Order: sequence, then structure tokens, then C-alpha cells
Amino acid sequence: MKFDYKKIASAASSVALIASTVAFAAAAYPAPFVENGAANVAVVYGSGASLDLPAVTNIQTSLSNALADQGGSSGSTGIGGDFVQLDKSSDKLNLGDAMNGPFGSTVDDEDLTEVLADGTYTADDNDEFDYEQKITLGSTKLTHFRDSDYENLVGLSERTPTIGFKLSSNTLALNYTLEFIDEPETDVVSGDLEDIEGSDIPLFGRTWYVSDAKNGTDTVGSGGVFGKFTLLDSGVKSIVAEGEQAVVTAGGKTYEVAISFVDSSEVVLDVNGELTNSLNEGETYKLSDGSYVGIRDILTQDYQGGIKKVDFSIGNGKLELSSGSNVKINDVDVQGVKAWVHRGTADGSTQKIDKIVVEWITDDEEFITPETDLEMPGFGGVKFTMNDFVRPEEEMITIENDGDTSIQITVPIKDGDASFNLLFSDATTGNFSGVGKAADERLAGSGDNNLQFIDKLGGSDYHEWFVATYNTTNDAESYLLKASVTETTSRNETTITNAVTGQTVCDGKTVNDKCDFGDISLTINEIYKSGNDEWVNFTAGSNVNFNTIFTKGGLKIYLPYNLTNEGVTETTKGAINLSGLAITAGHGVQDYYLFWDEEDKDDNKASGFLGVNLTIDDNSDKELQVSQIELAGSGGGNGLEVGDSSNTFEAYSISDIATRWLHYTNGDQDYVEIYYPAGNDGDSESYTELFLSSSDTTFTSSSNLGDVIFTDSEIDSASTRNLIVVGGSCVNSVAADLLGSTNPVCGSAFESLTGVGPGSFLIQTFGDVYSTGKVATLVAGYEAGDTANAATFLTTEEVMTDDDKKYVGETGSSATLVSG
Repeated sequence: MKFDYKKIASAASSVALIASTVAFAAAAYPAPFVENGAANVAVVYGSGASLDLPAVTNIQTSLSNALADQGGSSGSTGIGGDFVQLDKSSDKLNLGDAMNGPFGSTVDDEDLTEVLADGTYTADDNDEFDYEQKITLGSTKLTHFRDSDYENLVGLSERTPTIGFKLSSNTLALNYTLEFIDEPETDVVSGDLEDIEGSDIPLFGRTWYVSDAKNGTDTVGSGGVFGKFTLLDSGVKSIVAEGEQAVVTAGGKTYEVAISFVDSSEVVLDVNGELTNSLNEGETYKLSDGSYVGIRDILTQDYQGGIKKVDFSIGNGKLELSSGSNVKINDVDVQGVKAWVHRGTADGSTQKIDKIVVEWITDDEEFITPETDLEMPGFGGVKFTMNDFVRPEEEMITIENDGDTSIQITVPIKDGDASFNLLFSDATTGNFSGVGKAADERLAGSGDNNLQFIDKLGGSDYHEWFVATYNTTNDAESYLLKASVTETTSRNETTITNAVTGQTVCDGKTVNDKCDFGDISLTINEIYKSGNDEWVNFTAGSNVNFNTIFTKGGLKIYLPYNLTNEGVTETTKGAINLSGLAITAGHGVQDYYLFWDEEDKDDNKASGFLGVNLTIDDNSDKELQVSQIELAGSGGGNGLEVGDSSNTFEAYSISDIATRWLHYTNGDQDYVEIYYPAGNDGDSESYTELFLSSSDTTFTSSSNLGDVIFTDSEIDSASTRNLIVVGGSCVNSVAADLLGSTNPVCGSAFESLTGVGPGSFLIQTFGDVYSTGKVATLVAGYEAGDTANAATFLTTEEVMTDDDKKYVGETGSSATLVSG
């Protein structure tokens, strides 16, 4: 069986790759590639160096084990079969994507090298014809769904929303095509395709014996279809001679086969003491254990003392293909699976076969989730398998009531969790009265780059907080701040305090001074203190604003600010008109839309799914709450209840990031928790891994390394990680690059450059080659066997992986540190 070294990576609900925080401090393998329960690694081998793959696998297994030992998350790895991952390294399978989206619609022999291998078909008259195979995928999307049939299937006792593929009845799962490049031709004798009967034909990686092939009555010539084909599973084939016994094993069971009667046209077999009916060539008999014995050929010397033999097969079943009808397995219809055997262009009385097509359309609801594979019914042959939904570590934002008349947000920002109030209302009308918590605890905001923070108005407290945010495409940081005004003998001064940490960020600043902290720059334009009034006016520096807040993980949230004298249209995100005049929905005193914007999959700020909103308004008792998500109650239009009668609804944004939220509607005042996939390294993309595989592929537990195997031609996709480069500079261009060459370095030239000759290897670490703060460790031998020894030494002995460390050795247990 083929082993696909592009591993089926695990996909647990935690971050897959977390950047190492150690640059070149003393480190020993598996550090820095696996460290503190997290992985940051790419294993790179030469694209044509298949002999180095055992070394690659050795290292990958070692890293997986190390990650598991350190508490890393687990998933599954495909072994013992033929499989393909239905996405691309640059385009993952995100929520809302179709199964035929990132990968494309067609799977062929380059993807499933055994199940869909090109080959040559040999007809019964020994003529040969080339063929190729392919699978065309359906377009079912990865969704967030809840289904009672699925819950029963997997043994769930309560309502449980799930991410996976839900195929409704009458949905295309896939089409399979066996297409002949050279069309097999056959004579037609008594309605049978004479040269097709008695041959073996491949379908879905299995060999079937054609016991009967009818010409049929459909259109003769190109464009028509043939009649019924009867195929036998050629689980095992053998020949038995009269007076002897053949012993064969099929399906784990042993069969003793002898001839009870035979003449030139029919035979009766004795199978484990059970006599078959009288069978002609191409006919079958169902044994008592459910298997089928079929007669492939009767070989007799028709004279006294002539030898008589029977060519037979025993397999799990009989397959019937009747064009346009359900396939039959062992005389039972396989619902939803139909087949067609298409005619080629006839040549006189000779017929030709163009292709065989098998269509799989679901007969009932079907599911592909981490808990349930989906195998093609009847045929077997192929199945879909899904790993867990890969979700980087989440950060939580809470938007809930603070008493009856105010709404509070708690949001993780650069310095920690910031809690402050967004809006407050009139207890009698339920309408909004201002921005913040109360009349004396307001949130200052602005739609432009100027902000007035009023410390006192008429002797009473006024503003309590303001938010300053720095934002470019690549970077963002926010601060929750307070300002105060003091008067000295010579001037007015302001002090700015970080409301999260309590630290003073700027002290004793006066007019025209700048207050710089982090990436924030503020200019003080006016400090006013007269009588009972105190305020300070700021102008924001480059890329700084006062009306948004970014979470530490990169979610952009628009904050409310009063439109008074702003000159901003009411539909602008964040804007609210508190005048009570004619108001655009979501921007006035009766209801307010709080918007947020996601990053894109490359972590560009506010460049992904934009404009998700929740509605803040009052309930029937005039108490403030979060009543809707995306203008709909119960978690929004896609909200699904979690648990029975919980009145808690879960939903996701349909995007590469897939922000998740829970809408709690069981109490008097509804509220929302927003879960944003931030990840420890800032990587916010959420995705799953879907595989199409042969039915005999098994999936075993492995640690969550993620997709770590790359060829040298894929180095651009791996260059930001720590690298383990496997194979010498003759077969691996990345190895050549590490050794300072733009061309392959082979044989004696490799020895001259590295000091490593026949029977030897090196393990050498380079720092800052492809990415600052990352290492590249070269594991290379003079030949492939030497590289395998190097991998063994790396994974079983103590090897320092600091910059400039170099080992030279000859066996998997012995090497010498020669530099560093």
C-alpha cells in the first residue's frame, strides 16, 4: 500500500502551530521544533528524493511523540491505504467552503495513486486497452448544523450543534469514471459481449471478473449504453483439476474446492462439502456463508483420459451494473448508486466501450464529521473522513447588561481585560440617554481624529474613559484610558492613565505636548480648567482613532460615539444620534447596532468578514439587553440551540476566521459572548481537513503537528517556521542553499564542502537563514542510507540545535560535535 507522507494532520480545537519564544538559547532536540507543548516546524525534503522519505517519517513520528509527551493536542493520521487531503496548503477548507472548493472538483491518479491508477485492461481475447480513472466531487459545504438524526447516530442525548458536512437526501456525493483511452472492442454473440466476458476489470481499486455482459437494446453506436454487466468480486482466483483439491483463503476464511462433475460446458463444484448448482462459464453460486463462487473458465481436453480443469473465483459478492438503474450487490439494490456503461463508436458489427460511470447520490441524509466517516454504499472502495475543526485558541468578549439601564463590554486588549460601558438608557422610556455607564461615567469618543475628554462639567464628573487605537493593515493595539486636569501656578496640565493597568502613561503634559506610548501618539491641543469645568482636547497621531477597539487577537469592534457636530452620516459603523430626531435603524435612541470586523486568513486587520452586528435595545420592562445578532433573535439567523431548553444559541460567521458567539436568552436580559480565534501566534484562521481515501485506509491517533511535511519547491510556504531539512544538497535545493550554493552539490563536491564522505552524515544548524529568530537544521548523508542514520541519531540521541552546532557521524548511534 502507498503511504502518503503528506500526513493527515490532527485537527483538534486548539492552535496548531505556536511560535517558539526562544531564539538561539541553548536548545536540544526536539526544541525548538517542539517546545512547551507546542510545535513550530516544517520538515523539508527534496521533491524527487523519495529515498529520503523514511528519514522524513522517522523525524515526523519523533516530533509527534514529543508533542504528545508535552501535552500537545491529538488527532488522526492516515496509514495503510490511499488518501488525499481535499484542500491546498495555500487554501484551506473553511466554514462555508464546498468540499470541491479549495481542492477542485477532480480527483485523479495523481491524488489517489492506487484507487485511481491508470492502467491497461486486457480483454478476454488478450487485446489490451489503456484506461484512466477519476472522481468528480460533489459540492456540499462545510456548515454549522444541528440534526436530531445525527445526534441519534453518534449517541448524543441533547441538542448539540456540530461543524461538518450534512448531505441532504438526493445530493451528489461523487461521480466515478473509468474512461478508456483506447476503446475496447468486442464481437456480439447471442446478445453477449464475447470479448468482454471472462475478463477482469478494475473499479474503485478492486478487480472484478466480468461473468456476463449484455449488449442491450439501447442505441447502437456512439452515445448509447450497454445492457446489464454482471461482475464477480475476484477476492481470490484459482484453478482446480478433476480429482484434486484446491485450498484458497478469501475474507479470512479457508475454502477447500474440488470438482464433483465437469464436462465441456458445465461444472458442479464441492466447496467445503457444499455442492453448487450446475454452472456454466460466467455463472455464479451463492454459498451458505454469503460468499460467491464464480466459474471463470472450463478447461477440458475432450478425449479419453484428457485433463479437465476449472478456473474459478471466490469473493464477497456479485455486482450488477444496469445502465441508469441502481447498482445491485448480491441481488440487493444499492439505493442512490447508479451506473452506466457507455458505448463507443461501433465499427460494423463490432461494439466498443467508451467508459463506465458510477454516480453516488445520497438516498437519505448523510453526515461527514470527526465522529462519522461516509463510505460509498455497496461498492465500498472509497470513503470521506473529516478531522476536527481546527480552531486556534479563542479569546472571549462579553457584552451584557450592567444593571437595568446600561450595557457593558469586557474585551481582552494588549494590556489585559478591559471592562467599560457602552450605552446607558432612561429607565422610564428604555431609550438611550448617552454613551457610557451613566451621566457621570461616560465614554468619550469621536468620529474623526479630534477628541474632547471632559473631566468635570458644572462640577460633576462627566467622562470616565476613552479608547485610543492604533491600526494599520498589519498591526493594531488599543488602550482604555482616563484623563485628568490639574492646575499649577503657571499652567494647566493633564495626566493620562491606563485604566486596565492603573499605570500613568503620560504625566504633567501641557498644551502642544505629545503623549506617546506603544504605537499611540496624542497631541494635547487644549487644557481647560475654569470654575467647575475641566476638559482636555486631543488630536490623534498617524493611524490613531478614538472610535474602535481591537482585541489582542485582532478583532475590530466599533465603539459608539455621539454624532453631535460630527458631520457623519447615521449609517457609519459606531455612530449614534442621541437627539431623538428621525433616526436610521441601529443608530438612534431606540436601538443600536454594535459592529465588528474580522481579520482575513492572512491576519490582515479588518480585511476579512466585515460588518457582523448585534442589536442593543430594551426589553418589555425597559431593561437593556442584546436582543439580536445579525438582525435576528436566538443567536441570529443561523443560531442553533445548545442543549435541551437552554435558550442558549450558538452561531458562527461564515468565513475563514469563523468567529463564534453564544446568545444567552434564558434570563430577563439577554447577553452575548463572542469567541474570536486569536491563537498564541496571532494566526486566526479556522478550518477543517477532509480526506477522500480508499476504504481500507485506517486512521490512528497522532499529535497535533499540523501539516509539517514540505518539499523543497514549497519552501516559501514553510520559511517562517523552524526547519528540519532532510537530504543532501544533490537532491534538496534548500540543503544546497544552506550550504551556500544555488546549484546541486553532489558526490565529491559535497564531501569537499561539508567534510562528509561515503558512509557519513552531518547534522548542522543554521540561524536566521529564512526567518529571523528561527533555525534550520540540516540532516543529510552522503547517500540516502546515511541520511536515514542521521535522522536516527537526531531522534534518539542528545543533539544540540543551537545556531552553528554541527555533528558528523557514521551510524545512528554515534556522531561527534565538531563545531559550535
